Amino acid sequence: MTATAILIPQDLAVDPGGEATCEVRVRNTGTVVDEFRLDVLGQAAAWASVEPPVLRLFPGAEDTATVRFRPPRSYEVPAAVVPVGVRVFSAEEQTSAVAEAYLRISEFVDVVAEVVPRTSHGRRSALHQLAVDNRGNRPMDVRVTGQDPDDLMDFAVRPENRFIDPGTAAFFRVRAKPRRRFWRGPPVTRQFQLLVEQEDRPPLPVDATMLQDRMLPKWVLPSVALLAAAALLLVAGWFVLLKPQINSAAKEAAQEVVAETAKKAANAEKAAQAAQQAAADAKASGDKAAGDVEDIVAAGGVSGPPFDRRLAAADKPANQDADPNDAPAPGSEDGNTSEYVVPKNKILVLSDLVFENPQGDVGTLQLLRDDNTPESEDDGTLINLALQNFRTFDLHYAAPIEVRGGQRVRLLLDCQQLTQAGDNTCKSAVGLTGFLRSKPKPDNESEPSPNDEQTQPSN
Repeated sequence: MTATAILIPQDLAVDPGGEATCEVRVRNTGTVVDEFRLDVLGQAAAWASVEPPVLRLFPGAEDTATVRFRPPRSYEVPAAVVPVGVRVFSAEEQTSAVAEAYLRISEFVDVVAEVVPRTSHGRRSALHQLAVDNRGNRPMDVRVTGQDPDDLMDFAVRPENRFIDPGTAAFFRVRAKPRRRFWRGPPVTRQFQLLVEQEDRPPLPVDATMLQDRMLPKWVLPSVALLAAAALLLVAGWFVLLKPQINSAAKEAAQEVVAETAKKAANAEKAAQAAQQAAADAKASGDKAAGDVEDIVAAGGVSGPPFDRRLAAADKPANQDADPNDAPAPGSEDGNTSEYVVPKNKILVLSDLVFENPQGDVGTLQLLRDDNTPESEDDGTLINLALQNFRTFDLHYAAPIEVRGGQRVRLLLDCQQLTQAGDNTCKSAVGLTGFLRSKPKPDNESEPSPNDEQTQPSN
């Protein structure tokens, strides 16, 4: 570090909206002529300045600059002791030194209150809302009360007191209620004041007015007279005009209701007879359908016996040399393929497939369908899965997969990487669920004997 710096004095006091100054003394302790840039650090940097901002000093020379602090008169500058620093940056050595001091910001109080509405109307009471803004830089605990010069009113304030932070506002509901009421006459003006009481300060008065109205509005008596006259006219019209016509209309309506009721009763009786006949027909149809279902079940069913078979395969990783003596037999659970051959007079219908990768190995697993001949090629890959994407994978087909008689279903495993130690072998399997049904027979073909069915599972 090629410079030293110190603030004089190191403890300052300033009022919001005012100004405080101090000096920063800089000494060049290097061996060359240097230029030092000065700037203020900390919270006060937004409202502080340094004059001049640059000092050029010979080796061993010393100079001073003036630091001015001008905090605004705002709630954003709270009353507190703020640490400040002046950084001295060397342009030659690219190093800096910081001179520190404390700035004591004093508090100020600025409370503003406004009542809405300033003039209210009511017969028994009136509602006002008082807004109190704390524009100072310290929290305020205020209490609101009401008074009128003639002591003829009561006031209810909710809440009575509030704690208001700097830069915030609080709202008070004030209900002004005159102690006396009157029934007739012009409105009476009731003037009053709301007092905002602050700690260690005189109350802040806010003027307001209530216009108290009479209890009976002007339109009440004329309306009562009009209603009485209308009631007399209605009574006269009832007895002279409406009552005879209503009696005649009531008799005609009663006769129509009786006729309509009789018609509905006849229709209901016919509907009940038709429902009874439909129920009898439905019962006969149900008995016949139940007999047909029993005949189908007794004959072996449409779908055939259920099918549930598990094909398992194992394989060593591609990067591991296999021992020829350990080569598994094709179709065994120790080989990388496993298959099932569908009998020639059957059709395998698969509705659910459940794939298993219990060790979480990496590689591929294929379920194939082919014609089970040495020269045949796979005529369809039913599904191709990446082992690393699942441990258990369940598939349900709304449209089942069909495998013709003589075809085979093969599970082919290609292991790329093991994820668990042990016998150094990837192991996977698939569960096949569905049913076996017989092939439809041509009309000129006889029923095959049970010896024609061959099942060659290899799992």
